[in-house]
Amino acid sequence: MQKGVVKGKSISTSKVVVIILVIAIVLFAVLFILKKGKLSGDKEELEKLTTDVGISNVEVINSTDINVGINQPTNENEVDSIIFTFYDDNGAKLRTSKITIEKLESENFEIIFNFADTSKIDRISITPVFISESGKQVQGKVEDEYSMPYIPEQNNNENPYEESSEEETFGCVSDSEC
Repeated sequence: MQKGVVKGKSISTSKVVVIILVIAIVLFAVLFILKKGKLSGDKEELEKLTTDVGISNVEVINSTDINVGINQPTNENEVDSIIFTFYDDNGAKLRTSKITIEKLESENFEIIFNFADTSKIDRISITPVFISESGKQVQGKVEDEYSMPYIPEQNNNENPYEESSEEETFGCVSDSEC
């Protein structure tokens, strides 16, 4: 018996191509439906996982260190970690750090980040990471953003974010010096 021959009849090449295309389309549709159902399940699960975590304090300590404080998140048992993202004035990411909730608790929800130059930081955002009912990590939506105040260029030895505690006074000996 020859290939493609059934009781004296052969299957044309065009029919084989059509059958393969139909099988491929059905397979693609099944995979698409399964994937879409999985994504909508993640969205529904993400909507259940919420918290009111926010940035409570930002303090530039010096030209290389910045202290970021957050309020204690509600539903703390579901929050696994917080993602801190630092951006420059062009919106490019300078740094992303994922800090576990246990580490934040031990530091009273304040953490110090070290940078080459803190004056490059324009914006900070925080995003919670939850533990879902199935036990996997699910990244939430950005909960809060903090925009750094604009500080004009200053002497590199001075902290541009630090407020002066003393009023500047000038001692004038004569009118021509003032």
